[in-house]
Amino acid sequence: MGAVFVTILVGIGSLLMAAGANRRFRAQRFLPMQWWLDGRVTWSAPRAIALGFIPVLAILLLGFIAVMAMTVAPRPGQAHLTVPVAMMIGVLFLAIQRLHHILIARTIERGRGW
Repeated sequence: MGAVFVTILVGIGSLLMAAGANRRFRAQRFLPMQWWLDGRVTWSAPRAIALGFIPVLAILLLGFIAVMAMTVAPRPGQAHLTVPVAMMIGVLFLAIQRLHHILIARTIERGRGW
């Protein structure tokens, strides 16, 4: 049940981050999704897809983990690891999403390859 709670919290947090970024980048029709090491944009996506990709992926993956935690018996001695692992994965998704928003902002400010 703890993994379900983590999924809900991370999902809400990720969706709120995406909504804030949508307001911040509302002037942009397309947003960058991938960069070369020198900072050039390799491809972009419509704003809704670019900002919604990570939240949807996080909710799906954490939802899968929550369902598996409720339906599959863990190995002996590993039952206590389900919630901490779900939390680490959730925090990682939120950090990646934040990094993506930072990189988008830098790209727009610099106008590099954009």
